[in-house]
Amino acid sequence: MLVSGFTTGFHNTLVSKCLLFALGGGTIASSILRWKPYLSLILNPHLTRDYQFWRLVTSQLAFANSGELLFGSLLLYQCRVIERHYGSAKFAAFVLLTSVTAKLLELGFLVSGNSIGLNSLPPGPYGLIFATLYQFYRIIPSTYKFRILGVSLTDKSYMYLLALQFLALNYPTSLIPALCGILAGILYQTDMGGLKRWRFPASLTRLASNWLKPLLATSTAPTSSAATLDQAYSSRARRDHLIQRTMFPQTQQMTDLGQSYMETMTEGMPQPIREEHIVALMTMFPNLERSAVVTALQSSNNDVNAAATLLLEQN
Repeated sequence: MLVSGFTTGFHNTLVSKCLLFALGGGTIASSILRWKPYLSLILNPHLTRDYQFWRLVTSQLAFANSGELLFGSLLLYQCRVIERHYGSAKFAAFVLLTSVTAKLLELGFLVSGNSIGLNSLPPGPYGLIFATLYQFYRIIPSTYKFRILGVSLTDKSYMYLLALQFLALNYPTSLIPALCGILAGILYQTDMGGLKRWRFPASLTRLASNWLKPLLATSTAPTSSAATLDQAYSSRARRDHLIQRTMFPQTQQMTDLGQSYMETMTEGMPQPIREEHIVALMTMFPNLERSAVVTALQSSNNDVNAAATLLLEQN
């Protein structure tokens, strides 16, 4: 599965790792130190009477309870594939731009909806989460479909179900920041005002690379249990093969002759490239030519996950 293939730990996702640590630490600290009153954003009296505009920032630093933290962190964790696709520099700019855009849209909804009783919104980075989820929907292709009780689903459906559960925790007020986050993601994708080209200054990037990366970066991708089992099975197969060659040399010689004949007959016959694999990879990498995608699939023996990893490394 392509989604799970890209979600192997925090390898090459420094910004996502920082976000999750900061969000978890902020939520726990606000609960222990009783800072939760500083997280709320209420139009009246916080903004219109007391002019506490700093709440526009603090309202995004933590969630109000552990349930929101759990589901919000799961969504951010699964969406870290977007950082691998963008690169950490672009993803860091995306985090800031979509957070600011979503919060301004939320403020507009508060002002316009105050006459019908809308006066507050739940704390937490809802805008960022749903802006990132929109990029996940747009960029990451589904690799297979299945049906449950007559309903067609894909391997990405669990993400959307998780998002619905996340919204249900603060329904209906959570709908507004979620909608603002999706709109912020759409505005970013349209490149309005050159949003997609903006980056943090090089000095800040170097500072983060020199100080944060050594502390938080994951040097290598973790080895999955499946890979460990494959290695164990390969070792056992090599051992059995050695025993067979030692104890039954004539039988092994005939087997080798048969194997050589089959290799001669099938030599030069490449694995056919499936069109749906090409379409899926070109959807994920819109800037690449079709020939580059086909070459990656041929190099990976028509394995979509391996081809996508190869294209990510090349870019």
